[in-house]
Amino acid sequence: AKYAMLFMKTLLATIIRHYVLMKDEVVQVKDLELDVRVTLRTIKPITIRIERRIKTE
Repeated sequence: AKYAMLFMKTLLATIIRHYVLMKDEVVQVKDLELDVRVTLRTIKPITIRIERRIKTE
């Protein structure tokens, strides 16, 4: 379980470092409808676009 959590954090950090995550529309937190199960999820899907970051050195 600990290895899986570390792996997910590393994967997420790598994605955020190399890609830009953008929303198509702004959704206010107060407008989110949540469905509580084993995992927390929204009732209506929230879509994002992923674009590769431009390398700057």
